[in-house]
Amino acid sequence: MHHPASSPFFALRLLLACGLSLLLGFAGCAIFEPAAAPARAPLPELIEPVRAHYDRDALLQIRADAAALNSSLEVAPVESAGVALLLSLAREAENQLDFPRAQSLLTEALKEEPLNPRIYQSQAELALKQRRYELAERLAHSAFERSGQVGELCARSWLTIGEARLGRALIDATAEARRRARSCAEHGIERF
Repeated sequence: MHHPASSPFFALRLLLACGLSLLLGFAGCAIFEPAAAPARAPLPELIEPVRAHYDRDALLQIRADAAALNSSLEVAPVESAGVALLLSLAREAENQLDFPRAQSLLTEALKEEPLNPRIYQSQAELALKQRRYELAERLAHSAFERSGQVGELCARSWLTIGEARLGRALIDATAEARRRARSCAEHGIERF
C-alpha cells in the first residue's frame, strides 16, 4: 500500500501550506520541534580577541610584521651551510604539518650551533603552531636573549611572545609584548 506522505505532491502541498500559514501568522505547521540548544555562558569581553586569533595563521602574520619592520640595523648570527639547510628543511616540514620531523631537524641544528637564536626562534614558532603557548614563550625569550636584540629577529621573538600570551588570554601582557616588538626597530646608530 502506498502511503500518501511519501508522494512528491504531499511534500509540495505541505510546503505550500506551511508557507501560507507562516504568512498568515499561524505557527501550527512545525512537523518536528527542534531541541533547544543548551545555554552557554557568554565569553568575557577580553577572551573574544583570543577566539578570533585562531581564525588566522599567526606565524604568517608574525613573519610578515617582523619583515616589514623598518630597521636600519640587523644583527644576525653567522650560521653554517648545514644549519641553514636544516632550518630550511624544518620550515618545509612545518609547512607540511609534519611537526615531529620539523622538531627533529631543529634539534639536530641546535646540536650544531647551540647558541644560534634563529634555531630557538624556529622552535618557538613551531611550538606556537602546535598551540604549546608556554613553551613557545620560553623559547622565544631564549631567542631574544641570544640575539642582537634589534631588528627582524628581535621583532619575531617579541611577536611570538605576544601571540603565545594571546593564546593564554593574557591580554595586557600581549599588548606589552607587541610594544616591545615595535621597539626592535633601530633607526640608526649615533656616531661621534
